Amino acid sequence: MVLPIGEKIKELRIANGWSQGDLATRVMVARQSVSKWENNITIPDIETLIQLSELFNISLDDLLKNMNEKRALKTFNQTKKKIERPFMMMLWIQSGLIILMFFALGWLILK
Repeated sequence: MVLPIGEKIKELRIANGWSQGDLATRVMVARQSVSKWENNITIPDIETLIQLSELFNISLDDLLKNMNEKRALKTFNQTKKKIERPFMMMLWIQSGLIILMFFALGWLILK
């Protein structure tokens, strides 16, 4: 599975005001390689990752881990929404049934 670090590379490249060609020149690869990284088709080799971390002045750990944390948070939020929606619907239905039972009980008592 390809790590989605391409988004991070693109974000850092744009923040530095560089084109894909500029970044490619700085790490001595083809511009197409940078494009493939940014589109998560391939990932840079370890030596290039080290160069990128030095070039962007971030730790290798931050370069690799940050996107995994974002993806984990996004997955958590999506899962939370999937769970919350049916739960809230069930809560509304139960509340409605309880109110209906009180009305029915009141009607039976007054009858």
